[in-house]
Amino acid sequence: KLQFLYFIGTMISIKELCCLVFVVCFTWFGYRTAFNCEFVFDDHLAIERNNDVVGSGGWLDLLKHDFWGKPLALADSNKSFRPVVVASFKLNYILSPTPYAFHAVNVALHCFVSFLVCMVSKAHNNNNDAWRPMLIAGSFFGVHPVHAEAVTGIVGRADIMCAMFALLGYLCLLKRVPSLLQCAMYYLLCMLSVLSKETGIMLVCITLVSDVLLHLRFPGLRKVVTNVAVVLSYWYLRMVFVGQVDLNGSLLLRKTENPILFAPTLLSKVLSTLYIQSRYALLLVYPKEMCCEYPFDCLPLLHDLNDPRCYTILVTAVVIALVLAVAIQQRSRVALIFISWIVFPHLPASGIFFTIGTMLAERLLYLPSVGLTLLVGHVFRAEKKFRDSMNFNILLMSYCITFHGKLAERNREWRTDETLFKSALRVCPNAAKHHQQYGLLLLNKHEVADASMHLNRAHEIDPEWCEPPLYLGKIAAHKKEYDTALWWWRKCVGCPYLGDQCFNLYYEVQGSLYSGNTSAEHELGNVLIDVKQFSSAVTAFRQAGLKRYNNQNWEGAVESFTAAVSAWRRLGHPLVTEKKEDEEMNHPCNIWYWLGMSYSKLTMQLSALRVYREMFISCALMPKAVMAAAEGLSAIYQEAMQSDVVRGRLDMTEVDVYEAHTDTLIAISENKEITGLSEKARDTYLTTASRLLLKVSEVRETCSKIKRAVDLLSKRKDASDRLMCEALHKHRSQCGGTESLKECEVFRKNEKRIKRGA
Repeated sequence: KLQFLYFIGTMISIKELCCLVFVVCFTWFGYRTAFNCEFVFDDHLAIERNNDVVGSGGWLDLLKHDFWGKPLALADSNKSFRPVVVASFKLNYILSPTPYAFHAVNVALHCFVSFLVCMVSKAHNNNNDAWRPMLIAGSFFGVHPVHAEAVTGIVGRADIMCAMFALLGYLCLLKRVPSLLQCAMYYLLCMLSVLSKETGIMLVCITLVSDVLLHLRFPGLRKVVTNVAVVLSYWYLRMVFVGQVDLNGSLLLRKTENPILFAPTLLSKVLSTLYIQSRYALLLVYPKEMCCEYPFDCLPLLHDLNDPRCYTILVTAVVIALVLAVAIQQRSRVALIFISWIVFPHLPASGIFFTIGTMLAERLLYLPSVGLTLLVGHVFRAEKKFRDSMNFNILLMSYCITFHGKLAERNREWRTDETLFKSALRVCPNAAKHHQQYGLLLLNKHEVADASMHLNRAHEIDPEWCEPPLYLGKIAAHKKEYDTALWWWRKCVGCPYLGDQCFNLYYEVQGSLYSGNTSAEHELGNVLIDVKQFSSAVTAFRQAGLKRYNNQNWEGAVESFTAAVSAWRRLGHPLVTEKKEDEEMNHPCNIWYWLGMSYSKLTMQLSALRVYREMFISCALMPKAVMAAAEGLSAIYQEAMQSDVVRGRLDMTEVDVYEAHTDTLIAISENKEITGLSEKARDTYLTTASRLLLKVSEVRETCSKIKRAVDLLSKRKDASDRLMCEALHKHRSQCGGTESLKECEVFRKNEKRIKRGA
């Protein structure tokens, strides 16, 4: 016997060594067709367009970015914190950036994981016949067709590395009382596993359950402390680099990828989730039809108990219950440990307890399949009738060869994007996303007719999905069918993640095609309102209003600006919550100004007055808006002072106009937020307001108006003038005022000095 893997103290025989060599070679041979595959599907985003991999960024940047290279702080990051895998991509790219090199590393890692599966089987079947379960478990795991996505797809390296480190860590902590070195190795390997993929944290549960089942006692303090340290360390790293994660309501969760999250009823959601578990089980034992992704409407949702697929759920539940019952009845602790390897890694990705972005993915079965293959090998060793049965041995061999052939076929399907999407459409002909992916592939090859057919089919399957209309609009615009292009883009302007792109395309084409047709632009605002994109609607209505105003279409401008204000109100934002130095052009304070101007052009002074007053009050913290409102109000009041007709429209007397104008001027001069108002301008406003107050004092509330005028005039920088003198004399003579006439005396001396100089 040879001692192998010193830190776990494992001894292996020559037979077992030959078994290990066979498993590795058999697995490598099974993936011989994978080396010539290109970067496909998600590989483009994770590697070719990932600056963390192909860019010149530092290694520490990997801690700040997610798996796809986006900063973790961004709202559109999926918060996948996997720096170990991205680091392997980066190193792979530095050494050799070719797809061949990436595939070679993936296959080599998978062969090593198959090797580790054999070692775990050996660790739990330590006798002279241990090579048999090792051979069965390792061979079945190595060539299981469901692993093609994880191994041949480069992004599946996350699952491979997670499983590799998890198996190594598990082997480190098998002893009843592990050494400090073994605990340290376990801690390191477990952290590497969980930083490769989040599923690795379930190794903590597997290790503790295995310890209880193996030794029939609660795990020792050393094991508990080590596992607690792993959990706390990972939690700390997540909090520091990722922060709190809440995917509920996130734009990353889309009906296209996971329609279960958008199921109409709770019953439908529960039944569909259970059905997905039965599909996972079927893929593990009978992977006949496989697909790179299972989007809407590949696997239609279950809506009630009358759906025939409910029998699949029932059968799956019965089989799982029987397996558990047999394991418990036989008191097979090893079988229960291997079952825990199936259950625990599957729970985070099952969609039962956690919200995930995909409905079903074959790569998620990589780690659970470890438990299944180990269980099959253990059953073969434990049951003598199976071990000695020639028919059973032939069945296992045939099954393994079938897996091998299916794997080779699946690898050929992963060769290019075209072969992959063709196979996806064959398995899921009603999947909208696959039709779009294949359509875009054809579009890049300039096969426009076929591309349009697939994109239209995608839109037929999922009319609510906004991506196909974007590309169908581009195709129509390329054909110079601009009306059709605009029709398509109007369908996607409400898209939360493509809405801006659709809006910009629509606006660009509509603006060049119908530059004088402001009704079309106003109609776009109505479309945006229908899809509840109120912010974009404000922009559309404002642009339409400005064009109508410039074209002297005052009625149309009023319509558009009013609609813009209404759209803003539906946003639910407060008008002004803090001081702003530069007001947004789409803010109501700006739109109110143009609405008031439009009303003024229509000689609707009363409506303009109401708009300016609301603007003056609501935009008090916005200096530019306050000044604009004041100018509008002053213009109306000056018209009213000069015209009986205007006063009639305003339903105001001349004195009412004077008072209103006075209040406006005083409010401006006393508004401390208006920092750009010069002292000279402020004094002018105070002087004008005082003059109007003196006029009003001749009709009503004489003394209070005169006193107010004196107070305002005294606030000016140069308070000594004829108006001040007049106000002081009026107040003393008519109201018994006791103010000093010093300012008046100063004014008279200055006036005499000026006359003498003349």
